Amino acid sequence: MKYVIVGNSAASVGAVEGIRKVDPEGTIMVLSEESYPAYSRPLISYYLAGKVKEEDMYYRDPDFYEKNRVELLMGKKVIGIAQKQGTVEVEGQQPIPYDRLLLAVGSSPYLPPIKGIDNQDYYFFNYFNDVKEIEHKIMNKQVTQPLIIGAGLVGMKAAEALALLGLSVTVVELGPHILGSILSEAPARMVQRRMEEKGIRFIFEKSVKEVPWGQDPQGVILSDGQGVLTDLLIVAAGARPRLELVEELPLGKNQGVKVNQYMQTDLEDIFAAGDVAEGWDTLQEENRVIPIWPGAYRQGFLAGLNMAGLKTEDVGGFALNSIGFFGFPIITAGVFEAKEGNEEVLCREKPNSFLQLVFRNNRLLGFIKVGEVDRAGILTWLIKDRIDCSTFKENLLKPDFCLLDLPLALRRDRMRGGENVESIGCA
Repeated sequence: MKYVIVGNSAASVGAVEGIRKVDPEGTIMVLSEESYPAYSRPLISYYLAGKVKEEDMYYRDPDFYEKNRVELLMGKKVIGIAQKQGTVEVEGQQPIPYDRLLLAVGSSPYLPPIKGIDNQDYYFFNYFNDVKEIEHKIMNKQVTQPLIIGAGLVGMKAAEALALLGLSVTVVELGPHILGSILSEAPARMVQRRMEEKGIRFIFEKSVKEVPWGQDPQGVILSDGQGVLTDLLIVAAGARPRLELVEELPLGKNQGVKVNQYMQTDLEDIFAAGDVAEGWDTLQEENRVIPIWPGAYRQGFLAGLNMAGLKTEDVGGFALNSIGFFGFPIITAGVFEAKEGNEEVLCREKPNSFLQLVFRNNRLLGFIKVGEVDRAGILTWLIKDRIDCSTFKENLLKPDFCLLDLPLALRRDRMRGGENVESIGCA
């Protein structure tokens, strides 16, 4: 069996390990546009800030590919898939045949329409090469006042790293507050204040309208006509699944590539996993892109098992984020705000911490924890197992809440399920 994997991040690594669990003999080829072994993209901001060395960025040991007998082709751009011929077209070389193909190409950063931006230097903050180029400019003292377009997860990690390097950072955000994809307004303001204390400046409900050519000093013009000086422009305005390879293929796609419970597309020899695939969201009860790192690995592993012939269904997952800024931790999971009008929202806010719980029909749908993140494991378990919280949901707001605040029968069920008190955060 010839396995070809396009992409070399978490889903790709998961697929290699899934395939090898079933098939020790088949050939595996991994095609990567980047020139690095699989690395942890969430760490690139820490690399830029000098908190992580390059050798600590890599997702697996240096002999991972050799041990798994993987042929890794780096710096190779896949330009097409000839499904009828069963080949992958790679720029500058002969087509590569496959029996099973995995699309693990992830997403690509979105560039909003901005007048004049193509005439100026700008950077994304999604890949290792991005931060290396930014690092080079900083080391050559070419940067003093970076400007970031977008206050999502990527933009905020970029802002943190640049502020830690002593630079004067400005963030321009179209929405009313930071981290709009994972936080409601109150906790977002709490995190914003922490970042402002570190010198980061925010401009909300504005967009960058134009990057004037040849301006000295350099700068941008916002949607209200305001000018802002900058010598480093970073675009962090979101990402989109990379669908260009499947545009001409007869397979289903919406925002991402449609897959079934086996991570298989409408074409039986082509699978998809990670940020390009629409996996099953157990809370939303629909297939959609869930762009989280552990989910990408899980989907890739399942795809690998199924590609190698071991039928294994995906039980699905839900959004789960764990992140921090300047030592201020955040964990969010599931649905974090009321959307359908039949949810119940409970909150507890203190000067340096915030907890928000969202219930529907007495079952926890999601939560936000900011500042104090202990016991997040218990909340995640309640979501995952769809547990009826009607008799104890108020207890979840207690500052010292732990497993012992749950009904005895529920604790016993959990213990029989193989978990112990300490393992879910009630040490």
